[in-house]
Amino acid sequence: LDSKHVNIETLLAETIHAAQDYLGMADKGLSNLEFQEHVLKDLYNIQSLIQKGIGNNGSTISTSNNESYIEFLRNIFYTNGILDLNKFLMNIGSFFDEFQKNYKKSNSYQETEINNFNYNWIRFFDILGIQYK
Repeated sequence: LDSKHVNIETLLAETIHAAQDYLGMADKGLSNLEFQEHVLKDLYNIQSLIQKGIGNNGSTISTSNNESYIEFLRNIFYTNGILDLNKFLMNIGSFFDEFQKNYKKSNSYQETEINNFNYNWIRFFDILGIQYK
């Protein structure tokens, strides 16, 4: 591997997948796991760069619905950069279908969504240092 293939985004994604595996999540709901990875990367990037703007282009969602996802991301952070946990948890699931549309050419992302999938969001926020209240 060279620097074209290994960068901070790749390392973050693989760290998330390693944590999913460690928590016993890796053998179920591949589409759910990939969705979670993309959302966590977006949240991490936004919170890391909150003083400089949105910090990420919302890579989880397709271009056709990117504006609503960006608006969602902007509205779930307080002005001090802390994630509003209730807003996040109540609305994040509505973007799963758009995530699958964005990756329609990737068969591994096209599994049926597992309803009531335990994303362990709070555990991941703690692992990644994503502040929330």
